[in-house]
Amino acid sequence: MNQNRQNIFKVLLLGHPPKECLDSINRIAKSVEFSHCKLIKVDDFEHAEGEIANLADGVILFHTSENDIINIKNFVKTRNKLNPDIPIVTLLSDEAENLNIKEVLTTDVNDVVICKNELWLESILSKYFFRKVNNANINIKSDFNSYLTHINKLHYEFPFGLVRVALFPEIHVEYINKEAERILGYSLKQHQDQPELSSRFLPKERIKLVIENAGTGNDFLKKKIKLSTGQENVKWVEATYIPGYKYNDDYKSIEVVLRDITDEEIDKVLQKSVYDIARMTSSNFSLNRVYIIIHKIVSDLINIDNFYIALYNEDSNELTFPYYIDLYDTPPSPRKLGNGLTDYVLKNGKTFLYKPDAPEHRHYKRNIDIAGTIPKIWLGVPLRYYNKVIGVLAVQHYSNPNAFGDREKYILEFFSEQIARTVDYKRKTESIKLLSTAVEQSPVSIVITTLKPEIVYVNSTFTRVTGYEPGEVMGKNPNILQSGQTPKERYIELWDAITAGNSWSGEFINKRKNGEIFYEESIIVPITDEIGKNAYYLSIKIDITEKIKLINDLVLAKERAEESDRLKTAFLQNISHEIRTPMNAIVGFAEILENDHDNEEKISYYTNVIKQRSYDLLDIVNELLDISRIESGQLKAEPKPFELEGIFTDLLQTFEGYKVRMEKQDVEIRLVPLPPNVSRVIISDEAKLRQVFSNLIHNAMKFTHKGYIEFGFHELNNDNIVFRVSDTGIGIPTDMQDKIFERFQKSSPKGVIYDGLGLGLTIVQSLINLLGGKIWLESEVEKGTTFYFSIPYKPENKIEKETQQTINHTQLQKLKLLVVEDDTFNVAYFNELFSSLGIEYQIESTGSDAINHFRDNNDYDVVLMDIKLPDISGYEVIKEFKKINPEIPIIAQTAYAAEADREKAIKSGCVDYISKPIFRDKLLALLQKHLVYK
Repeated sequence: MNQNRQNIFKVLLLGHPPKECLDSINRIAKSVEFSHCKLIKVDDFEHAEGEIANLADGVILFHTSENDIINIKNFVKTRNKLNPDIPIVTLLSDEAENLNIKEVLTTDVNDVVICKNELWLESILSKYFFRKVNNANINIKSDFNSYLTHINKLHYEFPFGLVRVALFPEIHVEYINKEAERILGYSLKQHQDQPELSSRFLPKERIKLVIENAGTGNDFLKKKIKLSTGQENVKWVEATYIPGYKYNDDYKSIEVVLRDITDEEIDKVLQKSVYDIARMTSSNFSLNRVYIIIHKIVSDLINIDNFYIALYNEDSNELTFPYYIDLYDTPPSPRKLGNGLTDYVLKNGKTFLYKPDAPEHRHYKRNIDIAGTIPKIWLGVPLRYYNKVIGVLAVQHYSNPNAFGDREKYILEFFSEQIARTVDYKRKTESIKLLSTAVEQSPVSIVITTLKPEIVYVNSTFTRVTGYEPGEVMGKNPNILQSGQTPKERYIELWDAITAGNSWSGEFINKRKNGEIFYEESIIVPITDEIGKNAYYLSIKIDITEKIKLINDLVLAKERAEESDRLKTAFLQNISHEIRTPMNAIVGFAEILENDHDNEEKISYYTNVIKQRSYDLLDIVNELLDISRIESGQLKAEPKPFELEGIFTDLLQTFEGYKVRMEKQDVEIRLVPLPPNVSRVIISDEAKLRQVFSNLIHNAMKFTHKGYIEFGFHELNNDNIVFRVSDTGIGIPTDMQDKIFERFQKSSPKGVIYDGLGLGLTIVQSLINLLGGKIWLESEVEKGTTFYFSIPYKPENKIEKETQQTINHTQLQKLKLLVVEDDTFNVAYFNELFSSLGIEYQIESTGSDAINHFRDNNDYDVVLMDIKLPDISGYEVIKEFKKINPEIPIIAQTAYAAEADREKAIKSGCVDYISKPIFRDKLLALLQKHLVYK
């Protein structure tokens, strides 16, 4: 009796398993077959430690309901420390059922049971009973043979497969239970007739691995294998390999425990695919990429020869096949809806499994057109989203009519839902992306606000137009753009419209981030929710600043055009007056000279008047030529070193004489000299600087009747030298000071008309611009005006002076001169001039006559050539002269006075150039210069 108590088999239960599990354990423990066992319940680790330390024979049932492998590991450590030989069977319930059993076994527990599987639990307890009953002297009350019969029956009915593979004398299947036959697809007899079938679940290399692992404390080897059954269907199986009976240190067999985990694997794959497809759907993956991945997943789950996805366009009643992979056939082209298998599923909206050779399916052949290679079995499921069929997912097999069943229907229906959702999402996403891109890249500003209103979206054009980045305006009121220049009534009108659910359009005068004012044309519309209530406001804004500017410019241009017409009319009237006035004096005094030429004093006076008025006419012509050259861009600066004081001295002398002629004795002319620190020689365009001073002083003389005119140096300012011309004249009104530099503008008091075309200051400003400077003024009516102008200060140390040549009349009398001139009065002038000086000369009036004459008489000292001739150009004549005598000096004379004309004459072969009117002394100096040159 004592011995029996010592050898009693104890079942130590630690934890609180669910009622169903506890009831099963209690029932098993109370059965006759387990009468040698004693069930001991322990609530916690502390009480369990004493029992485990004193446990001589038995098994520990450790229950956990948490999905936490750490608890199991900690308990194993306790067992290993107190009693390492006692086996542990882990009971899993609730969340713990999701634990990876393979990972649980790696914690060094001996077995794992899902609590709700009573047969599994009973078989595991039986397993540990037999291990002990063979090694202990236990008094079993029941008949052992009947117990073995019970165990064999139990094994055959186990919910997992049991296979015993004998290793000697050759490898063969010795035992197989009912579940193993179902899982493997072959019976015991088939395995015995075809020994090679065992390699499907137990290849030779695995046998070696199982035996090597035996005795290492890791007796069990677990593998997950994928099997194709005799019907070519796919199964996933969890195989546990246990070394069997050992004799003379050789293992004679291997026990293989098989568990069909196909549904679990499929569920895992499907669950994972939900995540993967959702991730792909929300990513930038294309639909084709999604199709490829789904195809791979389905191919792993189902044995298929063909996989395709067809999409239906309701508007065009057309089927397209964006993804089509087939063993034999090529992808079909888009087509109208017809009578194919795909069309049948679309029309009926239900899954359809079709076997062409099945008797129950033969009637479909009359109503369904099958294109391409005829399969043995075809399975199609509708792609349905929100009760609308948008396409079909189909698979087929060409050799196995039993390839598809309920499981395959379930798989395809699962994926059809995912594909339909993805296609719909991608379509909407593409549409949203297109709209989003259109909105973001729109050339107009887009703003969306809440009803408060607060900005929730702006596009890139808004940023470009306003200068505000999105982060700077999000959550802000759109009134941050207000400039205060838009009428308040417009905002009242706007809110009345949009709060009533109507759209509004109008213009705003807004302000950019940098404070710049801009004009906006806006359309604002309410965005309603699903029940038609205002949810947001959408603003479409067009920057019309340039448009407004253009309109204003057009209005201004119109006003300027009208002003220009008025000015042109006034100019024509003015120029008529300006020309006729001196001409009246010229013609009048010329007529008087005809009749009154005895009084030398009067003759001198008349002659001086004619000359002065001729100079005035020449000034008018020069002004017109200057403005023409300025506007055409022909006038350019020619900087060279020159003496400033020379300009000042010449101007002082000139205008002292002019003052006398203009009878301005009450006006004093003052010169502001250069200070010692300013170089007397600078680099600039002397002629243009002289003309600027001359025009400004001339203006001052015109408008100053008493007081003084002061001109000359003002200051050095940075890298510029500043000059000034001041007067005590009539002054310029404030409203005219900005206009005075415009063409044809003249500032005159009412009732007083001053001579001039109104071009002088326009020319001055243009000349100063050419010199790289600027001009400004200070003026007060009746007190006078001061013009300031600056040019770049470029000092020079010295300048080479040209020696003034004195005209030698004796030497000129040795000159032999050919003159080509067609104007009768000019010919008369040259006859009078050259004959009075005793110069030998010949005048030809046409280009042809000149060439013919020069052929026979080419020994002239100088040729004075008119460029504009009645028959041919003077340049053509020069060309012919140079052919006859390349050394002949030719001086061009023309009424054109532009610099470009001078350059053209020099390039054509002339040695010099003189413009009309030709003054006596200037012409004689030029002739003498080239006579000496010769």
